Amino acid sequence: MKKKFTKNLLCAGMFSIVTMTAHASSLNSITHGLYVLGEVGASFSNNENFGVPVNSPDWSRPQDDLSSRIGNSPLLGAGIGYRFNPLFSADLTYTQRYDFNYDRTFIAADRIRKFDLDDKAVLANVYLHANGIKNHDFGRFDPYIGAGAGIAWNHASDFSSTVISNGDIASKTGTAFYTNESGFAWQLTAGTGFALSTHCMIDVGYRYLNMGKAQTGVKYDPTATTTRALDPLSANNLSTQEVYLDLSYHFATV
Repeated sequence: MKKKFTKNLLCAGMFSIVTMTAHASSLNSITHGLYVLGEVGASFSNNENFGVPVNSPDWSRPQDDLSSRIGNSPLLGAGIGYRFNPLFSADLTYTQRYDFNYDRTFIAADRIRKFDLDDKAVLANVYLHANGIKNHDFGRFDPYIGAGAGIAWNHASDFSSTVISNGDIASKTGTAFYTNESGFAWQLTAGTGFALSTHCMIDVGYRYLNMGKAQTGVKYDPTATTTRALDPLSANNLSTQEVYLDLSYHFATV
């Protein structure tokens, strides 16, 4: 359902962009004033350095490399900002990534380990625009670079450690509970805007995002003689590379 919704949203956004472009007159990029934006895109995880507690009894071969990508996720976001002049702008954004998944088979340990992850982040961002540099005028195009910092909430759920017996899945070792980790997040951005009309602009860009820490939740082992929590799997610096498409409305005109 989420993937179908995202595809429909992307199609609607692209249709609107084509329509507005067809009716846009010749104009320069929007260089001042308050604006609001909506965002869609895709987030691609980097290889993450996951680990477990030293000498954990729940991980039969702790020397195994636990690092892995956590897959890809659609990206949705919104924000509000202000363009102070042709050179400088700033905004506050909220973004959500909701479809990451850790999934690794450990042959030596006879285990399949999985968990799902979604991320929410609020960041304050600043941008420098090429159109504000003396003697540079890119017309309707508005190239920029930016940086941001804020807080991210990483929600891990459905952690399972499944036993493999003679090549077949024998049993799950417990029931997973969710956990939330919040912490410092930061990002670097590069892209370009394109003025569609006297109020609307489209942005296409690339972003590197550090989402901070994530950890699997409490997970109880029903096979133990006494009920106890299994040791968690965690990473301290989850990061992604992203491509995004923004559509913004500027209250001031060019």
